[in-house]
Amino acid sequence: MRSETSTKINVWLRVLPRQAGERLHKLESLFVRTALGDLLTLAATPAERPSFQLSSNRAELIPGNSVTRSWTVFTEALATTNNAAAFHIQAHLEKRIPEQTGLGAGSGDAAACLLALNDLHGHPFTPTALTLLASRIGSDVPFLTALMPAASVQGTGDFLTAVPKLPQLWACVVLPPFKVDTAAAYGALDRVIASTGAAAVEPTVSMEEVVAALQGSVRLPAGTHAPRLNAFETVLGDYRALYQEVRDILWAGGARVAGLSGSGSAMFGVYESRATASAVARDLQQRLTSCQAMVAKLG
Repeated sequence: MRSETSTKINVWLRVLPRQAGERLHKLESLFVRTALGDLLTLAATPAERPSFQLSSNRAELIPGNSVTRSWTVFTEALATTNNAAAFHIQAHLEKRIPEQTGLGAGSGDAAACLLALNDLHGHPFTPTALTLLASRIGSDVPFLTALMPAASVQGTGDFLTAVPKLPQLWACVVLPPFKVDTAAAYGALDRVIASTGAAAVEPTVSMEEVVAALQGSVRLPAGTHAPRLNAFETVLGDYRALYQEVRDILWAGGARVAGLSGSGSAMFGVYESRATASAVARDLQQRLTSCQAMVAKLG
């Protein structure tokens, strides 16, 4: 069983100040699915009791991998049902998308594993139940499990609301020569909020305006007047200059929106055609050789 996994871009992201006693930040975000991802292969053999083994072209990522966590959550939930099927699962994960890029590649791997396991066991869980299981694995996993092309995401990723249908769009996704530690980025954001207030990290346009821009009904300002779409743009530190240079190229190429995905490090521009996205990717790759530019279908 082979699964091409998915990733997402946060086209808009607001992070709410963490309240006393809260372990995780709550967020409001516009997620859009991308066709970029990894390759997950599962081979199942009937067994007396469930077991799982994972291999990968990135062996250092196997300990604590989200795919193994996905199998554990699924197996524990299955034990509470009347489904008596048991398999030894041999899984292989071919990593294509780097970690710590804000694209949710590990979450996409976990989602693909959940969906494949549900298929293998004869669909013991409804789509809604499977999405609830996904929320136990990670905040991006419910969206990628729900197979929605785009959604408004709230809380810690477990509240999904469909957004108005978007046209067919393409993204130029840019991976810079650095990665971002998510916990460190949230820590930096907390410090900015504590010192200057939450307004200092707020997006400067609404999610509704961004949806309208994606639909082509409004045009957002570009260049030096481009809006902030993501709270984490305020805590890029030493990487701000490179981010600004990449973003300017993306906007100049005719992007409907352009910005940072998640806590970074990936950046993106969204375009109305594959040809335009590809032209921007080639231009950016020639001008900034330290970055990797990829083109992906959205939705």
